[in-house]
Amino acid sequence: KADIDELLRQHENLHANWAAVQTEFDKLHEHAGHMPDGEILARFTAAYDVHLEIEEALFALGKQKIPPQKLADELVAAVEGIHTAHYCHLDLKEENVLVKLAEDGTPHIELGDFGTAKHMGKTIPPCGTFPAPEMYEKLHVEETMSVEPSLDLWPLGSILYNLKHRISPLREHQLGFGYHLTKEVFLAQAQRLSHQVDHMATQTGEETDRVISQLLSMTPHARPTADR
Repeated sequence: KADIDELLRQHENLHANWAAVQTEFDKLHEHAGHMPDGEILARFTAAYDVHLEIEEALFALGKQKIPPQKLADELVAAVEGIHTAHYCHLDLKEENVLVKLAEDGTPHIELGDFGTAKHMGKTIPPCGTFPAPEMYEKLHVEETMSVEPSLDLWPLGSILYNLKHRISPLREHQLGFGYHLTKEVFLAQAQRLSHQVDHMATQTGEETDRVISQLLSMTPHARPTADR
């Protein structure tokens, strides 16, 4: 608990720091009418990198405190709850899985960062850190798309894979907006990942691997909904 409290304290300070840098970044962008100079960009990037390091450390600690199956069950239930309310999170990733301690000290899972969450059926531009393949396809052509539950299920599959195998497949394959992959490279790597987890599910025969392979399907409608 002391380790978690210290990381949470650092995380709170970091958010204030990062927010200040982002405000400065936005003001310069607004007044100059173009991207700020390299120094400001470097400060913003450095702040974001530290932000991710601490959030990933929190997630790693959370995995130590909560049995993997309980963590997975609570995570799926959280996503199901969002979808039942007819919303999609649209930025599911390890950093947004929060560990909260109940009064009796029992750890539980909550989802955080609903800044990109949208009501189902709304039309949006591409968003999120680890987008589903069908969303990434729209990135470079500036097309919009309808908000559907399947957009959350691709990154959910990645988090469940991480819980079971202790590595994030999306980070391993660099499938995120921050890497600015071309559509062709992204889809090729996503397809490779999808085949990889499908093969693993066939080899192990385990129910968990079967669900993960379905969630990481390249076909949106083939991904199971969070309630089944």
